[in-house]
Parts: sequence; C-alpha cells; structure tokens
Amino acid sequence: MSWNKTFFSKMCIRIAVITFLLSLGITYTVNTAYAINSYGDFTYSILDDGTVRIDNFNNMYAENVSIPASIDGKGVSEINARAFMHKRNLVTVTIPDSVNAIGEQAFSDCLSLATIDFGFNVTKLGAYCFDNCKSLCTVNLANIQTIGDKCFYNCTALKSVNLGSSLVSIGRNAFSNCCMLSDITFSSVLLSIADYAFSKCAALKTVTFPDTLKSIGNSAFNDCAILENVSFGKGMVAVGAYCFENCASLLKITVPPNVISIGSKAFALRDGVSFSHSADLEMTCQKGSNADAYCKLNKITTVYKDFNMLFLIGDLNGNGKIEVSDARTALRFCVGLEKYTQEEEYYADFNQSNTLEVSDARQILRVAVGL
Repeated sequence: MSWNKTFFSKMCIRIAVITFLLSLGITYTVNTAYAINSYGDFTYSILDDGTVRIDNFNNMYAENVSIPASIDGKGVSEINARAFMHKRNLVTVTIPDSVNAIGEQAFSDCLSLATIDFGFNVTKLGAYCFDNCKSLCTVNLANIQTIGDKCFYNCTALKSVNLGSSLVSIGRNAFSNCCMLSDITFSSVLLSIADYAFSKCAALKTVTFPDTLKSIGNSAFNDCAILENVSFGKGMVAVGAYCFENCASLLKITVPPNVISIGSKAFALRDGVSFSHSADLEMTCQKGSNADAYCKLNKITTVYKDFNMLFLIGDLNGNGKIEVSDARTALRFCVGLEKYTQEEEYYADFNQSNTLEVSDARQILRVAVGL
C-alpha cells in the first residue's frame, strides 16, 4: 500500500511539473506571435513583402504628425484600419510617398483634423477612412483610384475636393452629409458613383459627369437642395432610383438617349411619404427614349431634341435596333478594318469590359438573331 502511495505521489509531482513546463511554452509562443514593434509613438507590423504597416498611433495629445517613410530601413507602405481613430487633438497629418493604401476607419472621428497631405502613391482609401472629421475643409485626392464607403461621411466643413485624374469609383455614402461641399470636379476616367454618395450635400450647385461614367447609384444626389445644373456624359447608361430626389432647384434637365435606365422617382420631390414632380420641371430628351417614357409616366414637360446619338448598346447604326449589320461593324472595329469614335467604341463594347474584342461582335450577333 505504501508503495502505491509513493508511486502515486511521484506521478502527481511529474504531472504538475510537465503541466507547468507546458504552460511556460504556451505563454512563450503566444507572446512571440503577438510581439509589438514600436517606433516613437507608432506601433507597427512587418508585412510579408518586407514593408511596414503602421498599426497604431499612441499619442492622444499630438496635433501635428508626419508618418515616417521608413522604419529600420523598411519602407512604410500601409496605414492599418483604425490606426489614428479617435485622435481628437490631431490637426495635420503628412503621409509619405511610400504609403499606397489607407485602411478602414484609419482617421475616423478625428474631430480637429483640418489638413491631410497624401503621398504621391496613395491610391486607395478604405471605408469610413475620414468619416466624422468635422474640421476637414479641403482635400486633394490627385492620385486616388478608389474611395471606400462612407470615406468622408459627415465631414460637415468640407468645401472642395480635388478628385484628380485617376479616380475610378466612389463608394456608398462616400461624401454623404458633407453639407458645405460646393465645388467638385470628377476625374475623366470615373466609371461609377455608388448609392447615396453625395446625399445631403446641401451646398452643391453644379455637377458635370465625364463621358466615362456609366452609372449613378440610388439616391446618389438626393436632398441636394440647391443643385440646379446636371450634365450627363455620353457614356451614362443608368440613373438609379431616387437619384436626384428632393433636388427642388433642379428644374431643367437634359437627358441624352444613351441613358437607357432611369430608376423610380429619380427626379421626384418628397413630402413625408408622398412623392410628386415639380410643375416647373422640364426635361430635354429624344423622342421615344427612356427619358421620354419617364416624362410621360410622371407628367413632366418634355422638350424634344434630336441628339443624333446611338442609344442602345450594340446598336451601331443608330436606328434603335440591334441587327446583323451591327455585329458586322463591331467585328470590323475589333480586327482593325474600320476606325471608330469613342462613342462607337462604347456602344460596340457589348460586355462593357472597356476593351473591344471579337466576343463583343459575337454577342451582338446572338442578340440580332434572337439567341
């Protein structure tokens, strides 16, 4: 019996020692995996490509910050999500050319932030990146290609934005409730504006869309009270539902026939839960176009104009039909047997890939013969 007690006692001691050693090993592993790299007020991570991502800025009282271009010889390429979030004393931030992406909510709720200098290579702004930065007055997005959802949401002091020449897409609610925004120029390569992108921009008066822009999302410019001039480009295809809802000053609109989809109540006025169209609203459009149908449905005064434009994707002779001859013309464009204009290129690009290919001609032919 005493032997059994001794054996049991030794086994218990051994198990306790092994458990203790294992716990030390686990603790060591965890601490190593989550080791924090520090550089001044910054904490950072080293990415797989050997560059640095700024993960956090730890000084709640700093007013002026210049992000380093490199740390320990490694280039700083990213600013992580929420890295500067809630730094409410921050007034100016300078971002070096080495940075190419800024993550979601990176500067969200920086209430005093007035100036942000983007490096030359920043091309992407994440969702909510500067939302609720209520002291931000102007921004220069010269090289930005994509603006995430709610990126500048509720920047109530923002007056002007330079969108540069590289911007391709503007996210949902990107500038919503920027009530002082009065000056904005879109890039010549812009393809899409998402839902609510400029909703409640109460100071916006004039908007000119580039020929590259194909679609404007639902409610994209609703409640822009003094918006009175809107110019659609040749590439515009779809205007979303409620797009210009409650734009009471928008009384004369020209909608070219290339706009083949106009959403419900796109130009309506809202009164509580009811909708109507201003008795003074006048739309210039081509007879028989989608805009003409919208006017008839909503009893809007129309002014007919012959735009002499193509208005069906695949309709290359402008007769309102897609025919075998259109497919033949598209094929001649694709193989270089016939020169084409920018407008003809747009309507021959049946799959909207921004490149003319033989497959475009094939798809036009399938539609023409009813396949």
